[in-house]
Amino acid sequence: MTGPEETGERAPGAAPTLGERLHTLRTSVHPADRSPYTLEEVSEGIRRRGETVSAAYLHQMETGKRPNPSLQKLEAIVAFYGVTLAYLFNDRVAQEVDEEIALLQAIRDHGVKDIAMRALDLDPEYRQSISRIIREMGDLQQRSGHPGRRRRRGDG
Repeated sequence: MTGPEETGERAPGAAPTLGERLHTLRTSVHPADRSPYTLEEVSEGIRRRGETVSAAYLHQMETGKRPNPSLQKLEAIVAFYGVTLAYLFNDRVAQEVDEEIALLQAIRDHGVKDIAMRALDLDPEYRQSISRIIREMGDLQQRSGHPGRRRRRGDG
């Protein structure tokens, strides 16, 4: 019999696994001017912080072949990414951090950054108007059958 960890599939509604959360961190948390970290870069970054976690071990963790790493290794990994240990085990914390990561990724997008920078020059009531317009455009896009790139707050 083959389980979700062996096929790479997760039951609908199930929380992400430790490996999936680690993979999300590696592919999402990186400087804006570069692509995601490689396993080797993560391993080296952790080594520079005084702990040893090999690239092979990181890979095994991401793929579920090492589901129970030591607390010391987990603390070293989350320190590298700048998140708390709770991110790995608390669904609410993970969701909040994932939303912050998505926001930071959106800000990296030149068009989003341009809108934000221009909005900073506006009075608060005009910024609220822009926010309403963007929300309405998102609703229109969703109704037209073209969902946006990321879930909006309050979506389930």
